[in-house]
Amino acid sequence: MPGLFGIGVKFTFDAAKALKQMNLVSKGMIGLNNAVDKVGPSVARAGRILKTGLAVGGLAATAVMAKAISTAANFEQQMSAVSAVSNASAADMQRLTAQAKEMGATTSFSATQAAQGQELLARAGFSTTQIMQALPGVMNAAAAEGMDLATATSIVSDSVKAFGLEAGDATRVADVLALASSKSNTNMVGLGEGIAYSAAQMHGLGYSIENTSAALGVLADAGLKGSMGGTSLTNAFVKMSKPSKEASNMMKKWGISLTDADGKMKSMGTIVDLFKGKLDGIKDTAKRQAMMTELFGIRGQKAMAALMLKGGKSIDAFSETLQNSTGAASKMAQKRLDNLKGAMTLFKSVIEGLFIETGGGFFGL
Repeated sequence: MPGLFGIGVKFTFDAAKALKQMNLVSKGMIGLNNAVDKVGPSVARAGRILKTGLAVGGLAATAVMAKAISTAANFEQQMSAVSAVSNASAADMQRLTAQAKEMGATTSFSATQAAQGQELLARAGFSTTQIMQALPGVMNAAAAEGMDLATATSIVSDSVKAFGLEAGDATRVADVLALASSKSNTNMVGLGEGIAYSAAQMHGLGYSIENTSAALGVLADAGLKGSMGGTSLTNAFVKMSKPSKEASNMMKKWGISLTDADGKMKSMGTIVDLFKGKLDGIKDTAKRQAMMTELFGIRGQKAMAALMLKGGKSIDAFSETLQNSTGAASKMAQKRLDNLKGAMTLFKSVIEGLFIETGGGFFGL
């Protein structure tokens, strides 16, 4: 249809869908429905103005069109960055562009921000398919924690790779970190830092991201946060798995084995309780401390002291809870948006989508 200056403008914005999304977010907040009802007609009116009223050529319409073109240009520029970094084919770029627009229409992030997330994942070495699989999880993590996409991308993508997972497991990683942070005295950034310092070793010993996150959460509660928690956890388990001669003799004397009949590492909780049962019987404080240092190392003994204080059963129970964390990040993100400011954040994303669809006619977006 002819638009401003007689240039054809593609327009596919669904105002009804946008309003429905905003109403879902605002559900349960007193008075918010009335606010959305007031905002809603303006979205529809904006659509009608851009679709049929631009031909009038008024100053206001010109300003709106200029904003639409500017927004679409910014989005196009960001998609060009995705293309440059990912080296994606034309067909793949169409898929990535469609996903960015979809994420902008259905999340608290704009389409341009979604495209920035795609670029960051591409820089992390993800293929087009892997980017599309990982992006929802990354955005859930960012929205759940209220952090920027760059940080969320780094944490999630690094965790996925460190534990030998697939790109499609990004949502699982986001859910685990979201739930672990909500149930311990830390946040996703702290957990991510702890994982960066422990994942390679813990994964090598056969522990999952759920097992490791549970331990890091317990350590955070004891004041061992971030890199300190990750380093101390790593030191403890590496020292146990490769004990000194004296430590090995102690373990043999106590009948402690880290592996089961199949040669697999026992659960963290089981191992913690095995040592706790023996060390609690040592009444000489100095002797007990010396034994812990020999068994777990200078840094590792701090982690084991905290884990033993918590108790093995609690650690394994926490790990099991994290294994059932599906949807945790998404739920946290929704709760963060369940207020007027959240509704307006979604509204801004909707408006950006409107401008991209309208101004995008100039760029073939």
